[in-house]
Amino acid sequence: MKKILSVFAAAALLFGFASCSGDLHDVSAVDLSALQLKGSIFTWNNDDAYKLTPDADGTYYYEFIATASSATFALDDTTGGQQWVSTYRGTSTDELNKSFEKGPATADLYVHNDGDCMPVTLETGASYRIVVSSGAGFVTCEVKKTADAIPFKIVTKSGNELEMSAVSGTDFAYKLNETEAGTLEFYLKSGVANFAPGSNATLTTGTAEEDIDGTTEKASYYWSYSYEANVPYKISVSYDKDNGTVDLKVGYAFLTSCDILSGSQFSDDKLSWEFTSEYALANHEFTYDESKTGWDSATPFAVHIDEWGDKYCGGAEIELGKDFVELPNGGENANLKGLVNGTTYILSVKATETGVYAKVSAK
Repeated sequence: MKKILSVFAAAALLFGFASCSGDLHDVSAVDLSALQLKGSIFTWNNDDAYKLTPDADGTYYYEFIATASSATFALDDTTGGQQWVSTYRGTSTDELNKSFEKGPATADLYVHNDGDCMPVTLETGASYRIVVSSGAGFVTCEVKKTADAIPFKIVTKSGNELEMSAVSGTDFAYKLNETEAGTLEFYLKSGVANFAPGSNATLTTGTAEEDIDGTTEKASYYWSYSYEANVPYKISVSYDKDNGTVDLKVGYAFLTSCDILSGSQFSDDKLSWEFTSEYALANHEFTYDESKTGWDSATPFAVHIDEWGDKYCGGAEIELGKDFVELPNGGENANLKGLVNGTTYILSVKATETGVYAKVSAK
């Protein structure tokens, strides 16, 4: 009898192990090699450039330089080319994980397919490493900063050091807006390296100096840049880490480099800007000729730089007598509406630091 009971007990124990084993099999370890980073500073579609790299300790990682101070991200399983079908971005109970909202942190992420990407706070220009390890049905994700942004400063002839703001990991800018006109004499400094001209040089708005070598020796010469009162200017620096050189450019802080007006009523007309402390404004006079519509009876136009390298239009509809409408970067031509043949109008283009706007009004 005892022998029979033992057989039944063993069978029950084996059945229990089999059931438990089946549950564990259903919640298997995550294949980290199939994960890609998605989000505002990475990509929204499958792109092998954002796949994780295996490390010796069994974890996977991705390294990047922050191009923005706030961003969103998620870990998307791209097995078989799928995307946004199995995405790690939430806690075990919530669709959205906010562990990274205040900066580098570690969190367990589970699949949620209907939520947003996770918010993360970064330091523009700083280097980061995302480390991912596999759990049973979840991944553990760590975001950590590995290096501060490379600091760049403008050093004036009088010895003042002006901090430049990081625009990306290798791009920096300093905005200048003085109440009185003057001249800034300066060189550039990053750590122990100084970047200066070989002899005193004058910069004008829109000019650039390229491939400037750095040296540890004290700068003997300066760039000089004259500016007007109450007009915002920007000094921009791009750093080439591989060669240790910088490119320097000075110009207006507004998006005034797009100063060519093209379209059915315009023939690459050059805009003339007037400046305020908040924006640059160009008023362009033209007489409407309905025989020149041509393109689907529309009146298309765009504001752009030389050779259409950058354009603002975005398919915007500009109606006669209405207020300024934003011209998004890229996209289809904008369109003027409500014009009468033979009538003279003013097309006003406004450029700020972040956007370009237009309106049309009767003269």
